[in-house]
Amino acid sequence: MEYPKEMFLKDVDESFYCANYLRAWILEAQLEEYLKGEYGEAWFGEKKAGDFLRELWSYGQKYRADELAKELGYQGLDIDPLIRQADDALS
Repeated sequence: MEYPKEMFLKDVDESFYCANYLRAWILEAQLEEYLKGEYGEAWFGEKKAGDFLRELWSYGQKYRADELAKELGYQGLDIDPLIRQADDALS
């Protein structure tokens, strides 16, 4: 399929939503790592983990991803948990 050179940015969202998706995936991996550390591998069956998530979700979009990561004990967004998650999925 030929694609005109002048159209190379046609499929790019003005707000670069793909960056938001990447930030969300990074935070999701950090959150999962946090939950496993706090509540064990079966965190999803722990009432305290559910209570924690309900509290976290009650904030809606009040906080940015990097702010939430700091609340979980990270310096900010850290891609290492996402890399570990991908490595685990491939092994």
